[in-house]
Amino acid sequence: MNEDILLRYLSKKSTSEDLVYIEEWIKLDKKNADWLFEMERIWVLKYELKYSDKEVIKDAYNQFVENLEKSTIENTPQVKPKKYKLPHYVKYIAAAAVFISFIFNISQFFSSEPSSAIQSIEVPKGQRARVNLCDGSTVWLNADTKLTYPSSFSDDERTVTLEGEAYFEIAHNKEVPFIVKSKDINVKVLGTKFNMKAYKDETTTVFLKEGKVEVISTDGENKITLNPNEQIDYSLTSGIQRSRDIDGELIESWVSGELSFVETRLSEIVKSLNRKFDTEIVITDEKLNSETFTCRVKSGLSIIQVLELLKDTRRLNYKVENNQILIFK
Repeated sequence: MNEDILLRYLSKKSTSEDLVYIEEWIKLDKKNADWLFEMERIWVLKYELKYSDKEVIKDAYNQFVENLEKSTIENTPQVKPKKYKLPHYVKYIAAAAVFISFIFNISQFFSSEPSSAIQSIEVPKGQRARVNLCDGSTVWLNADTKLTYPSSFSDDERTVTLEGEAYFEIAHNKEVPFIVKSKDINVKVLGTKFNMKAYKDETTTVFLKEGKVEVISTDGENKITLNPNEQIDYSLTSGIQRSRDIDGELIESWVSGELSFVETRLSEIVKSLNRKFDTEIVITDEKLNSETFTCRVKSGLSIIQVLELLKDTRRLNYKVENNQILIFK
């Protein structure tokens, strides 16, 4: 990954040429998307750095540069590898990740009751995150999401609680089921990949990519088993509704920083945009709420670029007023 392109991307100042370059680079290998995801997370940490141990910063910086150069040599298309002289503040970004990891490991070591220690990670609007659980499972967290989990699972079950949206890759263990609890439903799996969306005051959805999952409403009245490429939508009024032959790439697109909508109500699109860009978009004409749109929001686009795409449909317009974005006919 070219240094200048990377910094523009992290600063949300990518050009159209940058976005084409990044998209092609991501397509080369899923590891590239994971690496870029991690860089976004570390970039956010630079605001939280509270120390200045020069030796730790130097070691972290060297490790960061080594990983960057390795990634460039192995994965960058049509670009000759070169030595990068990174801005001085990148040292602090890298050190932040090392520091937080160090603090977490120390707290785990001195914990007298590791099995009962509860961890919680909250992802603000405009950000995403990835969590590696102690059993080898990986969870990607979307914006405005909270995941609560124990630092160490029990011998009987692996239980976490979700508020928001997450994509799960669960390590298989037929003896110890993995359970995701939410406001309306609980999902039980042994080892699989699935996406779960459980935001407050919204329909709860579960999409299954691989394996099988068992979905149970918290009141125990509804229970269903999902097969790959199936999705359920659950609400207290309509119960569980199953959909088959779902396009998983659309569901999972947010993991790589994209958003995809197919015949989606504008009111739902606005909720996703507000979370992704940490904005306040208001639909001033109620008739527009039920209007449906099909669009793809690529990673790196600004909110204004997205609104311009919607405006091109000639079905709506927008304006910025008092720190709000108003959408109207």
